Amino acid sequence: MTVRPGLTRVPLRTADADVIVVGAGVAGLAAAAQLTAAGRHVEVLEQDVTVGGRVGSSLVDGFTVDHGFHLVYPRPEGLAGLVGLEDLDLHPLLPGLDLLLGSDAHGSEVRTVADPRRAPGRLVSTLRAGLRAHDLHSAREVWSLLRWARAAEAAGDDLPWPQALAAGGLQGRPALVAERLLTAMLLEDPGGRSGGSGSADIGNGGRSGNSAAIGGSGGSAASDGRTARERLRAFLHAAPALPAHGMVALPVHLVGHLERPVHTGSRVDAVRRRGGSWVVVGDHGTWSAPQVVLATPAGVSADLLHGSGVDLPLPHQQWHGVTTWWFTADEAPSGSTALRLDARPHRGPVAATAVVTNVSPAYSADGRPLIAALVLHRNGHPEGQEAAVRVHLSELWGTPAFGWEVVARQDQAHGVPVRPAASAGLPGADAPPGLFLAGDHLDPGITGAMESGVRAAADALRAR
Repeated sequence: MTVRPGLTRVPLRTADADVIVVGAGVAGLAAAAQLTAAGRHVEVLEQDVTVGGRVGSSLVDGFTVDHGFHLVYPRPEGLAGLVGLEDLDLHPLLPGLDLLLGSDAHGSEVRTVADPRRAPGRLVSTLRAGLRAHDLHSAREVWSLLRWARAAEAAGDDLPWPQALAAGGLQGRPALVAERLLTAMLLEDPGGRSGGSGSADIGNGGRSGNSAAIGGSGGSAASDGRTARERLRAFLHAAPALPAHGMVALPVHLVGHLERPVHTGSRVDAVRRRGGSWVVVGDHGTWSAPQVVLATPAGVSADLLHGSGVDLPLPHQQWHGVTTWWFTADEAPSGSTALRLDARPHRGPVAATAVVTNVSPAYSADGRPLIAALVLHRNGHPEGQEAAVRVHLSELWGTPAFGWEVVARQDQAHGVPVRPAASAGLPGADAPPGLFLAGDHLDPGITGAMESGVRAAADALRAR
């Protein structure tokens, strides 16, 4: 059974709207909710029969299973203006990371690294995690990652992020941890599970990200250093969180702030300018408005604008793929509420893992634990199959995972859009009057998608 917002399919009227939003993923819904709150007449068109796009949840054997392992980053400078944000029952993860430093027949060595200003009780563990690393000359290097992420500008911002780490002076374990976290956030692992990424003295590692979905693909250009630092800042400044009852709460929440039902099952074929208005053409007929928000993937937006005379740098969209495993066990492998990463020089196939029910117990109807594990794709396939995933999870959690029950396995070829450094600019900045863009091709991840919707709405309101 899939949990989705209840929507009524309503035929489009032939009257004008103030704004037409094409696409009812979280980016389009965020834009529509903001515009509605400002008193605009908004119509939302969605080709699918449900809303939310790639964001949703299903009920599986008493568990709430999200469509991929996603996190929300409610950072003040991004989602602060989202209507009703305070009403979302967000459960934060620990503002830090559990790091696997070693594993052998005697057990696993795990240390917690956390920002002492937000998790003062973790200061000793954080220092120990740094001081035990053989390649650290000083405990001060533990904080170099924080300084690099928080800088307004940094050397290498326009370089692929693995090179930006080196240009920013990150070395040793801080550089390795940054690589592994970015690999999980952006689903990018250009260096491979055991290959270096270009950072100095790292001992090998991974890649970059944004979201809160976690995964990877091989052979694709890495995001730029600026994007990587933005993602790290989101993790550091806004504790990643889960909605109490699953990620489906996001589209449900946003739909609840609309005055009109979303027009699901409404295919859009073209978007054209006509005088001072925009015309949207599809299987519903023709609809016009002075403003249009295209909240669709970059390639779809380019197709809709083809022949309109609008020339925007919207490249054919490529994607990072990811597989999410969901397990349950007789008991939780740990009481931790942190994201857990492999900080050894050579990691296994799991990019990140967490006990979701430690963060939000409501994900389980009967109290059984729910464990998520994220595996990146390389050349279109997961980096490891079930047996390898179980071995790696046993190392990460320090307890055998071979008897864990599989609740669900989700293979997503379209995890997050590829956003190489060469395309770091926002194409919406060159859009003609009345046209606005939103989506995670502008800002990666679910949080980035919603932030882009908030930004598109603000731009539309300023333009009127």
